[in-house]
Formats: sequence, C-alpha cells, structure tokens
Amino acid sequence: MEQREQIVSLGKGTSTSEGGKKPELFRLNSEYRYAIAIDIGAEYLVGAITNFSCELIGEPIYKNATEATYEETVQMIYEIVEMLLRTSEAATESICGITLGCDGIVDMDKGIISCSAHKKTWAKNLKIRKDVAEKLKKLDLNCEVYVDNGCRYIGFADLLCTDTRQYQCIATIYTTKEFLGGSIIQKGHLLKSANGFMGEFGHNIIDPKSKVRCECGNYGCLEALVSEKNLIQILNEKRVQYPDSIFNTSDLEADMEHIFAAAMEKDVLAGKILSESAEYFAISIHNMMMMFDPEMVIIQGEYARAGEDFLHEICKRVTQLNVFGLDRIPHISLSKVRNTEDLLKGYAYFSILNYIAEKEPYR
Repeated sequence: MEQREQIVSLGKGTSTSEGGKKPELFRLNSEYRYAIAIDIGAEYLVGAITNFSCELIGEPIYKNATEATYEETVQMIYEIVEMLLRTSEAATESICGITLGCDGIVDMDKGIISCSAHKKTWAKNLKIRKDVAEKLKKLDLNCEVYVDNGCRYIGFADLLCTDTRQYQCIATIYTTKEFLGGSIIQKGHLLKSANGFMGEFGHNIIDPKSKVRCECGNYGCLEALVSEKNLIQILNEKRVQYPDSIFNTSDLEADMEHIFAAAMEKDVLAGKILSESAEYFAISIHNMMMMFDPEMVIIQGEYARAGEDFLHEICKRVTQLNVFGLDRIPHISLSKVRNTEDLLKGYAYFSILNYIAEKEPYR
C-alpha cells in the first residue's frame, strides 16, 4: 500500500512505558486521489470535488436544473466536472471516481435511470452512465462513473461522522419533506438491488387501509404518511381538539419545521402528530429487522431534526413490536449530517471506498 502512496509516513512514534521499538506512524495521503460527487436534484445540480480524505476542495457548484431536459442535464454534468477540475487543479488521472446521485428507480449495474421521481417529462430507462461517460471523454477522464439513487450514497455521509465500526449491517432512512429513501450498507458496501428497489423504504406500505395516496400510486406508503403534506393535514384535522396549541394561539405557520419545534416544546397537538409518525417509522424499522436484521438504523434528513423524544418514541414502539417479546432491537439514532456539503462527502466516500477495495461496488 505504501508503494502506491495511498499512505505517507509521519516518522517514529514514542515507545510505551515498558520500552521497546518505536512504532512507525502513517496517515492517509489526502492528495493521492480525488473524487467528484454530483447530486441531480429536482431544482439544482450540485457538484463538489473532495480529496482522498473526503475533504471538500473549494465550494460546491450549483446549476439551476428546474426545467432542464435530460440532454441539458447531461451537458450540465459535463460542465460541472470541467469546472471542478479547473478550479481544483486536480489532474484527470488523479480522479478515482465520479458519483451521480439521481432520484427515482435506478439500475445501478447498467447505469440506467429506470424512472425519475422528480423529472416527470423525462423518458424511462435513460442510459445516464453511458451518456455522461461519452461526454467526459473530451476531458480525458478514465475513471469509474457510479449511478444510483442519491439516498443510497447519502447513507455513507454518516459513516464519516459517526463511529459505526462495530456495526456490520447499517440501514439508513433519508427523509425530505416530500420523499423518503435509504440504503442497506453491509461491511462498507451497498447491498445490491436486482431491480433498483433496494432502499426504497418510502414505498413500504405501512397502512394498507390508509386513504393517503403516494406519488407511486399506492396508498399508505411510509413516504406519504410521514410527508410534510400529511403532517399538515393531520394538524388541521385535529387542531380543534387542542385549543391551547401554539398553532391555535399564534400565527405560527403549520409546516414540518414548526411542528418539530412545537413538539420539542411539549405542545400536545404537535406531540400527537409526531407520535403517529413515530409509529409509522417503528413499523418500517420492524419490517427491516425481519428482512435485513440491521445492527444500526440511522434516520437522516428532515426527521433527524425531530428531537430526542421522537427518537425515544420510535425505540419504544420498535421494542413493543419485537417478536416473541425479545428485547433485541438495532441501535437507532438521528443523523449528525446537516448540510449539502456533508451529503456530497458521502457520495465521494462511496467512490473512494470502492477505489481502495478495488472490487465490485455492490454486494
């Protein structure tokens, strides 16, 4: 490994109190390789480049893509990569991977966006890896291009800021105000998906009798039940029962952020709403336990801001659902990741781990 300059020597350390030979000290060579990460969002394309230690080089680059066609998006990806290479002054041969995070259903093996969730006008089965790689030939780039649902890569962001070494199998649940996805990370690798559905926890049907319709067309999906839209709907239905709630005694806007804040201030109405969400998350985590038996579950995104009482409620309900009364549940935590920069580091970390391993990115 040292011959490849992935690590560099720091010289000799100090001996123990018992004496003996001084140890050789090493650190990862941050400048050995670089990774490029690009998130293809509903409104913006966001790109960043990191060094081998997943530290950002410069500021992320944003491009408005609200009305962009697929072809225009591919061109913007090229422009972002070109700009990142130019501003970072990283040599093309030093790029170890480019990670593209999309939404919707993605065939990661073939590098195809099977169906985009946000881009309703895009065709199905778009060969984005092939199309992007073709564009990037102009830059003489010869590295892997990874394509998957962005929620899978975001799972790696918490691996950078949370001590997960003791856990072999980790499930992540990434939440926005509208959408929900996630990943299963087994020994540092994403579990492989046959049809692009791995990690689509948002489309687990939690309540088959629910009248809440999901974007996917089904009713009672986790994504729809815990969305901001449904939280506001529940609030409006129940608010008459709680005249002392801050949502009745003030002009506070009814949105996800304010419901979380009110619940943390012990507002009874807000607490009732989050209690329902906790129940839905608990059922989903219980189902994960029966399928994947993760040792750790990390809730990311918007719901990571819901507070410790919300987390405690989930843990309590997962314990109540456990089979045969066994007190065995995964360690459940709220993510420490808070900003776009950290999410992009997760994308880059995926590329770097696979470059180091020099093996298939999925299991």
